[in-house]
Formats: sequence, C-alpha cells, structure tokens
Amino acid sequence: MYGTQALATNAGGALRKLSSNESPYPPSHQVVAAIAEAARNGNRYPTLFGEEVAARLADDHGVGADAVTVGGGSLMLLQQILQALASPGDEIMFGWRSYEAYPILVQTSRCVPAKVPLKSYRLDLGAMSDRISSRTRVVVLCNPNNPTGTVLTSDMVEQFLGTVPSDCAVVLDEAYCEFGQSPNGIGDRLIRGGWENVLSLRTFSKAFRLAGLRIGYCVSSSEMISAVRRVALPFTVSRVAAAAALVCLQEGLDSKSAVIRGIVAERERLAASFVEMGVDVPPSQANFVWLPLGGRSEEFALACADAGVGVRCFDGEGVRLTIGLAPDNDTVVRVGEQLLDGWAGEG
Repeated sequence: MYGTQALATNAGGALRKLSSNESPYPPSHQVVAAIAEAARNGNRYPTLFGEEVAARLADDHGVGADAVTVGGGSLMLLQQILQALASPGDEIMFGWRSYEAYPILVQTSRCVPAKVPLKSYRLDLGAMSDRISSRTRVVVLCNPNNPTGTVLTSDMVEQFLGTVPSDCAVVLDEAYCEFGQSPNGIGDRLIRGGWENVLSLRTFSKAFRLAGLRIGYCVSSSEMISAVRRVALPFTVSRVAAAAALVCLQEGLDSKSAVIRGIVAERERLAASFVEMGVDVPPSQANFVWLPLGGRSEEFALACADAGVGVRCFDGEGVRLTIGLAPDNDTVVRVGEQLLDGWAGEG
C-alpha cells in the first residue's frame, strides 16, 4: 500500500534517499551528546509515558499537563486515537491521496475507510463535510498534506469544524508545519478556541531531525488526551528519544531556523525548476514537492534511481521528492530536464 521506491542502484552503490521525508541534516552536537549520555543508562526502563517531555511541551504550548501526551512517533499516537475513539465498523475519513499509513491504520482498527478525493491537490473540506455521517467517528486532516504539500488555513478548518458533529473527532496531522507559513501549526489556536474535539499531532522526526528515534506528541482537550492515554502502552518513548527531544525543545526553533530556511530555499528552487519544465507542481509548505507525472511517474523514478537517487513513486499518479542536499536535488533536476522538459502534462 505504500508508494514504491525505485530499488535499482547505480554503479557507485546504494541510492541516496529522497523518498522518506527525512531531514538530510543530522541532529545538533548537543542532541547527539544527550543521546550518548542517555545510552549509558540503557539498562534502565524510561519513564512510563515520556512524562518529562510532556511537561515541557505543555509549558511550550501554554496548556495544562493533562492536555499533552507523548508516544513513539505521531503514527503510534494516531493508532491510539483510533483505538480510543472508534469501534470496528465505524468510519474514519481522510483525504486521498494523503499519508499512506492512514488506510493501513484504519484496516488494522477494523474500521471503514472513507477516502475523499483531493481538489486542486488540496483536501476538499466541502466534500468531506458533505460525506460525514452518523457512522463517522474520526476525520484526519494531514496539514500540510503528504504527498502534495498543500495547506489549509485555520479559518478554513474552523469553518469546517462548524459542520462536524461534536462526537466526531478531527485529527490535525501537523508533521510538517514547521516548514510552512504557520510554523507552530494551527491546532493550538483551534484547541484554545474551544474546539474540544480537535487533536493536533506533532512530531520530532522532521524539523527536529529525530526520525530514527521515533517520538511524537498530541495536544488536545484534557478529555481527549485522557482517552488516548488509556490505551497507551508503557515505555514506548525510549530514554534516548526523550533526552534528545528535551534538548531540541531547549534549543528551540531558532537553532533550527537556518536548517529550515535552507530546506525551504531548496524546495522553492526544486519546484521552480520543474515548473519551468511544464510540470504542474502544487505549492508546497512541507519538506518535499509533488510531481503529478501520471503515467510517466515510474519512468521518472527509475531514471532517478539510475542516476543514484531514490524517490517515492506512486505509479500512475506522481512522484514525491523529499528535499535533500543540493547535489542530490540537482540530480533529480537533471533527470527531469532529460525526460520532462516541455512535457506540459502529457502522459
């Protein structure tokens, strides 16, 4: 169900990955030092639920400690949300195409997926509103949307919330918000505005550069967080993940801003290059760009692999390019110039 990545390797060895939306930059020296120190106590269990990280996050978000919970990545927290709020046979709604894990989680929860097609590469809130029924227990909004990178504003989502029954939860998956025009996301504003059925999912994997450590968190009303905590497994946040997250939070966004600015600049350069080739690239506010190449998607992905770079291919639909280091970004541009220049949507 996950998009395919071209697996060929060039003569020089393994592919350089532009396929998993990881940061091309490692954690800071201070974070690495904290990881090493925490590993010294690797024989001891961590705290039950990452309470030390949750307390710091509550302060940062200006909410009570009962309004935040931490888990082994935001995907695990979404699994907890579905387990806590939905029963087998209930409907879980999300846009499509969106994050590939959503239908997998719905299936493993024995719920019914309600896929609502995108409109102009963006989540279609009007169509989602029209489709909500008494069976709909959870609506998931990926914002920015993966893989298209498009965003919804807080005003758009608030208008949508006015059409959602109070017993239906709305999950804002804000994994990439730090790379957009609302670097703090829109969930906090909506939750503070009294929308108690909104849950905001955030992660340390992307902007904080901790994808390999698996730690994320959820902010919501105390009632929602209590429900999510009741189905949490203990010890899913490791000592090293918690130590790294605490240093990231201490460093704050300013220490990451140079990295984020660099990724955003490369994103705009990469998008502009493919627009010049005639590709209809939607404006992204994430750390990736979407190339809607249709029937030529696999051809492009295989050509990138032959050039030594792995990309995420959704055969027949498009290719998602994670923003990497400049030389790797240059490689996919050269492949595009060879295959797609003047393409103008053919294929």
